Amino acid sequence: MRRECLWLLGLVLALLTIGMATVYSANSVYASVNSRMVRHLVYIGIGLAALAAGSQLDYHKLNSTFVVRFVVLLSLTLLVAVLMPGIGFERNGAQRWIDIAGFTFQPSEFAKFALLLLLAAGLSARQEDIKNPLTVFLPYAGVIVLFAGLIVLERDLGTPTVLAAAGFAVLVMAGVPWRYTVPTV
Repeated sequence: MRRECLWLLGLVLALLTIGMATVYSANSVYASVNSRMVRHLVYIGIGLAALAAGSQLDYHKLNSTFVVRFVVLLSLTLLVAVLMPGIGFERNGAQRWIDIAGFTFQPSEFAKFALLLLLAAGLSARQEDIKNPLTVFLPYAGVIVLFAGLIVLERDLGTPTVLAAAGFAVLVMAGVPWRYTVPTV
C-alpha cells in the first residue's frame, strides 16, 4: 500500500475516533446512550465497508456511459421521490429524508456524488470544446442548477450552495474560462 494511502487511512480513522467521542459526549445525558452509540458504530461499519469496497474499485469504470447515466438518473429519481408524501418524511420543517429498513438517508448526499461524476465524465470527454459556452458551460450549468433546484425544494439551502460551488469549481478546473463562471456565482 502506498504511503499516501496509509496517511489517508490514518486520518479517516482519527476522524472516526473523534466522531465517536463527540457522539458519546453529546448523548451521554440521555438514557439511550448505548443504543445511540450502537447505531453510530453500525454507520461506521457501513462506511468502512464502503471504503474497503471502493478501494478495490477501478475508478476508470465509473467513466462508463451506462454507469454515469444510471447514477444520475437514480439520483434525480431520489431527489424527486423525497418530495412525495409517503416516501420522503419531514423533520424540523424540511422534507429531506427517506427511510429504508430503519435507516434514513438524504438523497441530496448521493446527488453530490452523482453531479460530480457527471461533470467529470462529461467534461473529460469534451475537452476540445471546453472554451465554447454554448456547448459546454450552459448545458452543465443547467445541470448544476437542476440538481441544486431540486434540493432547494426540500427546504435546504446549505447543501445546494455547497453542490453548486463544487460544480462550478469542477467547471473551472476543467478549463472553462472564469468569465463564464464568476457571474453565475
